[in-house]
Amino acid sequence: MAKKDYYLPETDTGKLSWLANFSSKLSGYGTTLGVPPATLAEVAADLDNYTALLQFLNSLKSYQQNTVAYKNHLRSGTADNAPIGDLPAPPAVPTFTVAPVADIFGRIRKLVQTIKAHRNYTQAIGEDLGIIGAENDFNPNTLKPELKVETAAGGRPNIIWKKGLTEGIKIKVDRGSGTFEFLAVDTQPNYLDTHPLPPYGQSAIWKYTAIYLYNDEEAGQWSDVVSITVAGQP
Repeated sequence: MAKKDYYLPETDTGKLSWLANFSSKLSGYGTTLGVPPATLAEVAADLDNYTALLQFLNSLKSYQQNTVAYKNHLRSGTADNAPIGDLPAPPAVPTFTVAPVADIFGRIRKLVQTIKAHRNYTQAIGEDLGIIGAENDFNPNTLKPELKVETAAGGRPNIIWKKGLTEGIKIKVDRGSGTFEFLAVDTQPNYLDTHPLPPYGQSAIWKYTAIYLYNDEEAGQWSDVVSITVAGQP
């Protein structure tokens, strides 16, 4: 059984807020904790890049929703013989002042370990930096994903799951054959199933189950099966 320090939020939005606080406060403790200026600059650059990318992804979601609405209006909107205007403009791709480097929070965890090992580190500093979390027992052998499935844009199934302290999930699907087959390994919630839908006018029931991955191995139990009715789109 492992002990994990829960100071990092699970969601991207939560992680971004946490990183903003950590970066702004860390600059004030650089000398006290022996954090080199280059490391402070790296954390600040990671924050800028992560912020820009999440903002871009949010813009993409809005762009997709607006484009789908435009398509629906074009297909089935009120016919008044008037042009419906231009397509929504796609968002601009972000530019990065400093080239992004993979595994932001992997580096952050190592930095936090170094900070906590420094002779000048105190509980008060840890609380200010947001690097103290409640310790909880974590047993990979008792893991079991809780899946939900909902219909996303275009009628495709979206599998909802929570990552927690795991590395991801392995998903299997039964598309009506009575046998579950490997679908995907997903490392970031949630998973959109892009398999072709049934022909227009037909429907089917698709079923899903998943198991967590921890240390690159299957861990715990397979989830309860969830199902959804999918239908061909016009």
